Amino acid sequence: MSAPSAGAPPRQVIVGVDGGGTKTGVSILDAATKELLAQTVAGSTNWNSVGKEPAFLTLRRAVLCALTAASSSASDVLWIWLGRPGCALICGTGSIAVGLSAHEGVLRVGGWGPLFLDGGSGYDLGQQALAAVARATDGRGGDTILQAAICAYCNVTNSMDLLGWAYAQQGWAPIAALAPLVIAAAEGGDEVAAEIIARAADQAAGAVAAMVTKCGLQGAFPIALTGGLLEDPNSGFSKALYMRLKRDHPEAALVASSLPAHHMAALLAYGRYLGEQVPLKNFQIGSGTSIKSLQTVSQRC
Repeated sequence: MSAPSAGAPPRQVIVGVDGGGTKTGVSILDAATKELLAQTVAGSTNWNSVGKEPAFLTLRRAVLCALTAASSSASDVLWIWLGRPGCALICGTGSIAVGLSAHEGVLRVGGWGPLFLDGGSGYDLGQQALAAVARATDGRGGDTILQAAICAYCNVTNSMDLLGWAYAQQGWAPIAALAPLVIAAAEGGDEVAAEIIARAADQAAGAVAAMVTKCGLQGAFPIALTGGLLEDPNSGFSKALYMRLKRDHPEAALVASSLPAHHMAALLAYGRYLGEQVPLKNFQIGSGTSIKSLQTVSQRC
């Protein structure tokens, strides 16, 4: 697809989508100005979690809702693909490493879902926390403040009541929602929680290492980091992961975004539409962005 001409319709738009196990974000950019016109948040579009038809319907509703908020329609959308050799690690409800090889195209590691134990995900942290609480309750493991923290969060009186809570949950998001409790406990000095964080960071770093090998990446390639677990670069999990990635890939550029993943997707798509590379500094924490966020129309669909 060629770059837009000076006479291109002003309402041609770029759509950026980040579909996850908990929520799906959509951003709409004006193709002429790169202005963020609208953004929406909808439910899960991970079909392994919610099923293919519900996932498709949620995605369709989210995109149409965002287009409506941007005073646009489907006929205004420009579909664009962007790629450069490198690796991206997404740690949210689930986890996956995605890489782009100069010779083999798009490759992936992980993203199998909780039944296959995707390490470094919110579900991973939550599931490990529940297992730690069970062991502590039985006397098979060390005491942990996760017992009280999770019981309070789940509004149950004791650890045994967590059985009913856990098996009554639908989908993966409720278990993944326990992840912040684990991170907070580890930051507070809880040894059991700290071990969970260390194992999860090892698994996430291992996914990146496998992807680097698959793609044959060397030198100063980018590793983009995004997802709900990595939104706070100063969290115990983020720091543990960064330390491992810097150890394993000392020349790589770790690119942590201060923007939601769907904003990143839209910006990168815009860059490809113009035939340009979007500078990595656009995604560095605290560097700012040319998106006019004060003019954003934001809503939940």
